[in-house]
Amino acid sequence: VAEWKEENGLCIAATSFKHATDGGLATYRDSKSSMPLVVEVPEYSAAEFASALEHFPETHPDYPFLIDAYRSHLDALAKHQDHDGMWHQIIDLPDSYAEMTSTCMISAAIIKGIRHGWLEQEKWLPSVNRAWEAVKARIDLEGAGLINVCTGTGKQKALEDYYNRKAILGSDPRGGAMAMLFA
Repeated sequence: VAEWKEENGLCIAATSFKHATDGGLATYRDSKSSMPLVVEVPEYSAAEFASALEHFPETHPDYPFLIDAYRSHLDALAKHQDHDGMWHQIIDLPDSYAEMTSTCMISAAIIKGIRHGWLEQEKWLPSVNRAWEAVKARIDLEGAGLINVCTGTGKQKALEDYYNRKAILGSDPRGGAMAMLFA
């Protein structure tokens, strides 16, 4: 069961690491507590939200709620895009490295929103354009690979474990797929 965090627009999936399931999770520190919380990885949430909305009937009574939640989630994520156009390995911690797949997935979710009219192009296109330039700079067209693709995010024991995940510098099918999704 998920719960929206009003402070940051992200979705809490569990209140401690021992209650979390494996895969697709990252940490979040609640500002009112020192206890780490587990949150759905925000970039996956954004991409999945956009994909689900494409198939959700506009006549459904919950459609307005879902559109508002999608917009709120992207508004929360937009606050964490860095000056180069990237999102980071740990979204809300700018001292973690600028990460390619999160940038691609969030940007793809924004593009879907613009195309479907859920998001205002004038507001969101500059963010997408900055992200696109940053992602292009992290793709080696000579065949050496990609720069700063994080390894798959499974459940970690501590925040430091997320920081210590090595960035992939080279060939990575998942990273390449996310870049193609964005393109």
